[in-house]
Amino acid sequence: MTKIEKEYMEKQFAKAVKACEAVAKKRPYVEEFTVLKKDKFWSTWAKVNGYSSLVKKTHRFVAVLRLNFGGHGDICFSVSNREQPEIAALDVLKVAMAGWTPEPGSSSIGVLSNYGSAAKAHFKKFKGLMDAFVKEMEAPEKKKVRKAYNIKWDTDGATLKECGLPRSVVIPDDVADDEVGDWLSDEYGFCHDGYITNFEE
Repeated sequence: MTKIEKEYMEKQFAKAVKACEAVAKKRPYVEEFTVLKKDKFWSTWAKVNGYSSLVKKTHRFVAVLRLNFGGHGDICFSVSNREQPEIAALDVLKVAMAGWTPEPGSSSIGVLSNYGSAAKAHFKKFKGLMDAFVKEMEAPEKKKVRKAYNIKWDTDGATLKECGLPRSVVIPDDVADDEVGDWLSDEYGFCHDGYITNFEE
């Protein structure tokens, strides 16, 4: 696997985890929905909740789903994928949803465990959960606005207002992280003795 492929995989992993968290927090019946790297899964989650035959030890990512519909205890699902964390997340939702999927040629609902008449409602919940996850994954990433603040301008005793200097500024996209200091001096015509940023330089 190339460096670029590894970087893309890590980016997708982070995005999948964020998407899982975003959709889970809006649904009280979802106790946990996330993607774990295999080492963390086997050392923590699997020891507490067990694991299914759909988890392979050679796979890099494991999606886990823990549900509680009230009074019935937790129901746990886990599915792994070799290199695609977002696919693992979708697959664990599909496996969970399968328990409430209408049977072919029938209006009846295949019920997982003993939820009886609630099965159809649960199926709709899973469909909504899956749709929300896909929407989160397809949403364009919001670009973080880079800022420099608490700028210590060298004004020879004059006030910032007198010099027309800001205490904080938004850094343009075309300024590299390690060139912010020089940009501040060039842009405002004053030297400075440091500043703080909302990103690592």
